[in-house]
Amino acid sequence: MMEIYIKSSNAAKDYFYQGEHFLEAAWRCFGQKNDTGFAIVKEDKFQQLSVPCVVNAAFSCEMFFKSLLHQMKIQYGRKNGHNLHSLYKLLPSKVQNIIAKFCGNQKDNAVFENWIENHAEDFVDIRYLIERDGWTAISPMSMLTIAENLSTITAYLLDKVNLEEML
Repeated sequence: MMEIYIKSSNAAKDYFYQGEHFLEAAWRCFGQKNDTGFAIVKEDKFQQLSVPCVVNAAFSCEMFFKSLLHQMKIQYGRKNGHNLHSLYKLLPSKVQNIIAKFCGNQKDNAVFENWIENHAEDFVDIRYLIERDGWTAISPMSMLTIAENLSTITAYLLDKVNLEEML
């Protein structure tokens, strides 16, 4: 058994690094890295673990939002839980705009707004995919792309100087 002792003075950074670890796990589930990108099929076997990939990427997004909320000392409570849209909406509108432009479309925040509304509960919904009847569409690359972009903009915003300039 491995024991871990955690004592932190910077919750925002801790949430961010936790998000980074889950994002790395998502990439590992996406496929096997090689010289040209990722091998999803190897020796006639499907290598991609789509559900764990999406679940890990969605959880990393949650951690990135929570790191920003901690940085700005905004309480989010349990009712917002894993809902990406709820956590996003708790952020100040200027920060929401920055995220929407960086993760969606420079000219139209609605692109990201629609995406996050449609994927708000992916961490829970996709994790319990087996409890659903019928088909469900998931896109590992879509969730990974948003998670990567959110990681980049969160790292930038966690710098207090950058954040204070924008607010």
